[in-house]
Amino acid sequence: MKTKTVIMSVCLVIAAFAGYLLADATQKGEAQMATTPVDMSKVPQADLEKEIARNGITAELDAINFYEQMASMTKNATTRKVLLDIAREEKTHVGEFQALLINMDQEQRTELESGKREVEALAKN
Repeated sequence: MKTKTVIMSVCLVIAAFAGYLLADATQKGEAQMATTPVDMSKVPQADLEKEIARNGITAELDAINFYEQMASMTKNATTRKVLLDIAREEKTHVGEFQALLINMDQEQRTELESGKREVEALAKN
C-alpha cells in the first residue's frame, strides 16, 4: 500500500510539473510539441488509418522526448526512474504504431527496409 501511495504521489508531481512547464513554454512561444500537419477532416477515407498511425508515431515521439527531458531535469531518483520507465513504454507504442503503419502501407514498408539497408551499409564502412 505504501509503495502505491509513493508512486501515485510521484505521478501527480510529474503531471503537475509537466503542466507547469508546458504552460510556461507555450506562454513564451517555446512549446516543442508537434502539431498535426494536416487537417484530418480533409484526409481521404482511404488514407485516414495511415494518417492516424503516422500522427500516433509523432505523438509518441513527442512523449518520449518530453519524459526523457523531464528525467534529465529532476534531482529525485524515484521521479527519474518513473519518467524513464514511462519513456520506455512510449517507445513500445512507437513500435506498435509503426507495425500498424507498415501493415497498411506497402510503400512505407519498402522504404523502411531500404533505409535500414542504407544504415547497415554505412555502418560497415
